[in-house]
Parts: sequence; C-alpha cells; structure tokens
Amino acid sequence: PRRLFTTLRILFAVGGIAAAMGAWALVFPPDPGAFRRAVPIIMHGMTPLGTNHNLIAEVLVSVIPIGILLAAYASERARRWYVVATIAYALINLLTFSRNGWLTLTVEVAVLLAALARTRGVSWRRIAMTAAPIVLAAGVAIGVFSTTSIARSSNNNRLRLTQIALEQFRAHPIVGAGVGTFTEAVSRDRWYIADFGKPQEAHGLVQKLLAETGILGLLAFVALLGTILARVIRVYHRATTLPQWRIILLTLLASATGSIVFQLFNTSYFVSKLWLPIGIALAAARLAEREMELRTKQ
Repeated sequence: PRRLFTTLRILFAVGGIAAAMGAWALVFPPDPGAFRRAVPIIMHGMTPLGTNHNLIAEVLVSVIPIGILLAAYASERARRWYVVATIAYALINLLTFSRNGWLTLTVEVAVLLAALARTRGVSWRRIAMTAAPIVLAAGVAIGVFSTTSIARSSNNNRLRLTQIALEQFRAHPIVGAGVGTFTEAVSRDRWYIADFGKPQEAHGLVQKLLAETGILGLLAFVALLGTILARVIRVYHRATTLPQWRIILLTLLASATGSIVFQLFNTSYFVSKLWLPIGIALAAARLAEREMELRTKQ
C-alpha cells in the first residue's frame, strides 16, 4: 500500500506538470493569432507531451480521480492543496477544449456519483435524475463546440479516417489487415493527403482494431479490458469490511474507466497513458484481496 500511494503521488505530480504546460499556453500562447486553448508547450526544442491539446487532457483525466483519493487520505493541511490542485486540473482539462476530455471527465464523475449513491442506498432512478443534468450540460457544450470551424475540420478528418478504417475492415473482416497497416492505407489515399496532409492514425480504438486486427482482435481486446474491470469491480463489492479499500478501488476504477473512454475517440492505444491506470487499479485490487485473505485467516 505504501508503494501504491507513492506511485499515485508521482502520477499526480506528473499531472501537475501537464496542467502547468496548459496554463502557460493559455497565458503565453505559442501562436498568438490562433484559438487560445491549453496545449503542450515546446521546451528547449522538445515537446515531451507532443503538440496536440488532446495529449494534455489525456493525462489529466487519468489523474483527477487520483487527486480525489489522495485528498481523502491526506492530512488536513495537505488535503486543501490536493483539492485545489484537483479542481485546477479539471479546469485546465476543460480549457483544452478537448471534446474527448470533456466527455471522459463527465463519465468519471458519473461513475463516482453512481457508486457513492448506491453505497448510501439511493435508487437508480434518483441517480439517473441527478446525473441527467450533468450529462445534458456536457452534451450541449460538446454539441455547440462541434459547430465551430476548428471542430468542423476535426470532424471531417475523423470521418474520413473512419471511412478508411471501415474500408480496410471490409477487405479483411476476420483478422484485419495486420498491426501497423492503417497509416499505410491512409498514405495511399490521395484525397486524404490533399485535404489533411500527412497520414494519421484512426481517431478511435474501435476503428483502429477493426482495421488492423478484424473482429477477432476487437473481441479479444474488449474481453481483456472487460475481464480486468470486472475483477476490480468484483473486489470492490467484496471489500464490504474494508471501507478504505473501497474508496481506493472506486477512484482507481474511475481513472481506468476514463482512460478507456478517452481512447474510444483518440489515437493512442498501446501506450502507458492507457495501461498504467488500468494496471494500478488491478494491482490495488490484488492488495485489497490480500488484506481480505489475511483477515480471514485471523
């Protein structure tokens, strides 16, 4: 458990670096004439997080639930700082104007509220009525932003990449065209290159897996993620006598779920920003199981 919390504090600090980059870009935009938003910055000619605004949101949505967890177990003085930092992370995430980030944060809040409400005996109907305004507000914000010229260009790019992915899937529906072949297919599409420039990855985990690994690869990937999340949820429900572990598992489950939801619309798949939160949640579940086993033997 001590190593677990040390790891979580390090991740939260990494989130602080990403948030600081976004805040700096808001005050000192890299391109003064462009739309002002929280984006990664260039440091000594290097871009540690890349150049896309989604890459800041991708980090922050993973560490925001961790901030809630650290605040719950911190001293009174440290708790204030964790709360302020977590709120700041959420604000920077919103100011990236990443629709992925907005949607993922909404899902994480819904997971936390639903679990806490069920713990206190609140009915699903009341939970749905409470969550509906949050989901509706997020949907309206995403819908309005999607009508802007910046978002329309991104929408057209995503639509064309999805079409290319589906064409590749129809040609190889069972096992796909092979891992790493999607960008090659995009590079052969002259109309895409003429409109959007260099080839990009599929804007979504499902499209990527369908194109490169077919229906078998997609089902295997879903089964893997489903098995991991089901294990964490199962341990969470079993840990009725360990309230401290229920809080830990709930917040880490929200972080892992958020990482997965983000990749449904993003271009990163087999990277640490997806698998590290999932692995930490799985490790925490094993620690909780071990403590339950020790109590049973006693």
